[in-house]
Amino acid sequence: MAKSELGLPKGVRIEAGAICVPQRFNSALALAPHLHALVTDGVWIHHEPSAAPTFRALPAPSKAEIAAVAWSTCQRTVLLLKKRGLWLDADETTDRLAHEQPLLAALAVASIAGVLAMGPNAGQRPMRLFGRAARDDSERYEKSPNNAYGFDLHAGARAATADLQARQRLCRYLLRPPLSSDRLRRRDDGNYEIVLKRVWDDGTAAIVVSGQELMARLALLVPPPRVHGTRYFGCFAPRSKFRRLIVPAPPPALLPTTTPEVACGVERDGDTDGGGATGRYRLSSRTSSGEGVRD
Repeated sequence: MAKSELGLPKGVRIEAGAICVPQRFNSALALAPHLHALVTDGVWIHHEPSAAPTFRALPAPSKAEIAAVAWSTCQRTVLLLKKRGLWLDADETTDRLAHEQPLLAALAVASIAGVLAMGPNAGQRPMRLFGRAARDDSERYEKSPNNAYGFDLHAGARAATADLQARQRLCRYLLRPPLSSDRLRRRDDGNYEIVLKRVWDDGTAAIVVSGQELMARLALLVPPPRVHGTRYFGCFAPRSKFRRLIVPAPPPALLPTTTPEVACGVERDGDTDGGGATGRYRLSSRTSSGEGVRD
């Protein structure tokens, strides 16, 4: 589609780039998996192998194109879940998480249902603090179209090429933690008040949970091991041939002044036999000789 939009021949190589960060939470610290992505609003064109690629911007996607991407994502995700036996019609006795990690599975069920998982009030809704009256249908918060079984796609934020601050805001939004200190307050009764980033349509501005419930919610949001927290696609991918031609080198001020071995207190032994034998690594003896480290 990009080639036809730009009038390029078939032999020309083009590639876009994207950075994706999976998020597992909402503002109430409930389990709500979704993806945040930064996508280039154009493509890089490589006319000749010896020439540097050039960037060409594309027009903003229409609502129909955004809906088509959402539907395609929905269909491919459902197909993958069915293939792995994780869809709604799967046998509950084959739930690997429930067998291997029953506590995490119970926490996930309670989080998705919006109820407490710990304490004497387990199974009930958390206490809510209201900040205003509920909105009626005409005042509902405007959201992305609900047209793909919850696979909603919002592509309304754009940062111009010269707007460095806007790009930094988008990157910080992608990488933000589940909770900031200004949204968490300990009450006089020992419970914790979690302030929502946006008042819900029913008027809820905060929820109140116990310390045990707070820890349970935070534990559930820890990503599984050996899973990348940031993923790069297209010309930003590590093995892309475009990457070295597009991604600028870091300035000298950001480069390390020492090698990783020296920074970690590891020294490389020289060749002892003079015949080019592979050098050995050994730990530095600074600690054993009484030399301390100070913050």
